[in-house]
Amino acid sequence: MEGIRVIARTDLTHVGRNIYHITQYDSCCCIIDWFKLSAGFEGSSYTAEDEFCYRKQEISMEEFEAIRDMIVFVDSGAKQEVTVYW
Repeated sequence: MEGIRVIARTDLTHVGRNIYHITQYDSCCCIIDWFKLSAGFEGSSYTAEDEFCYRKQEISMEEFEAIRDMIVFVDSGAKQEVTVYW
């Protein structure tokens, strides 16, 4: 492995939640950072009154969307790469 790699696991298919598990590895395959970003809500979409978390801290909907929007998914043929800016 060269450089830093990031693996993202997402759960966006269930009604009532959006969950991102992000793990970052160095060139030796050692974990150097990880976090969970999530939204929990009733129905098919969230509102400002719903529950949002980042690194086990409650955050606002605006903060959730700003962090989520910094996660860039790149489709590289058969695999999906992720770049995370934070």
